[in-house]
Amino acid sequence: MAMRWSVATTLLAGSLALGFLAPGRARAEPDAPATVASAPKEGSGGGGVVILLIIAGVFVGGYGIGYIIGRSRSFNFENAHGDGRVVDFVAANADKRPVEFRIERSPDGKLGALTPTRVIYSFKVGATKFVYDTADGKPGKVSLSPAERDDSHVARNDLTINAAMGLLKNPVLPAATTAATAVVLYPHQAAAAVPDFTTLLSHGSPLDRLKLVVLGALALLSGCALGFKSGYRDKPDMGTGRPYSLLDSDMFWQSVAHSYGPPRWVFVQISGATLVQVKPDSDESSVHLYLNARQTVLGVERRLQVSAPPKDLVAALEAVGESELLRRLARQVGTYLPLPKLP
Repeated sequence: MAMRWSVATTLLAGSLALGFLAPGRARAEPDAPATVASAPKEGSGGGGVVILLIIAGVFVGGYGIGYIIGRSRSFNFENAHGDGRVVDFVAANADKRPVEFRIERSPDGKLGALTPTRVIYSFKVGATKFVYDTADGKPGKVSLSPAERDDSHVARNDLTINAAMGLLKNPVLPAATTAATAVVLYPHQAAAAVPDFTTLLSHGSPLDRLKLVVLGALALLSGCALGFKSGYRDKPDMGTGRPYSLLDSDMFWQSVAHSYGPPRWVFVQISGATLVQVKPDSDESSVHLYLNARQTVLGVERRLQVSAPPKDLVAALEAVGESELLRRLARQVGTYLPLPKLP
């Protein structure tokens, strides 16, 4: 549905742009000589095609410039200075399965705190899964089947399909699409010699010159923006180069384990609900920081809205047999609680 809407938007906006650029019949002088050698006859609509082809060329040039600038400004993950970012990336995206714990209970037997003492990390790159067990401190590899492979960590930029489709709001991209379509539909007009941008400016009316300047600037800026977005790298490519080689290093995985924690989950009761704090300290500001709740505004009053616990906590509670606590955490998701008062 979204794709059909996008195509319809492209064709509609492109058609409007073609009509906007095409020479108007009301302004045409019957005995006026042709201003540009490649300008088609009046009424053919080929003038708009020629202009759109030039605007599309400006856009492509801007894209190339933006891409080069984006690549030059990207973070270099191929030297030791980028290792810290690779550690943070893997620590945030690896699957973590706690298997051994230190358990603290209250006198009535309720779970008070849970601290993983042994964690197994797994991180998929293509058809290989890297596994690290904190008990032995040595990373290993497991081959994956085609159905299990994961290429999500190979891409190094954050350009998504939705972000790219969002650029259709810019009138230049539908215009470029319409120009390409017009080449197929009107090959005779498109085959004419295409004048350069300065020729169009020198032979056009003041209004046509303004149109060309505005659309040329939009094409250049939008092309540069999209090129920079595509070329900029802010995430490591875990499938090749130094980031991939780090996955075989003992010290690298020790750094990942140190970055992760492991956490100490403390379970507290607030207005009948069970909330989880991670590594609470003596600072009073930590009273309102919960792993499965966040502050929000309900009406005019600030409240805590309970959310689902993270996957590693769910795995830990399953491992220690706290199924009833898991069900209680699931039932309270979405409820609102008053903010606890500071001591």
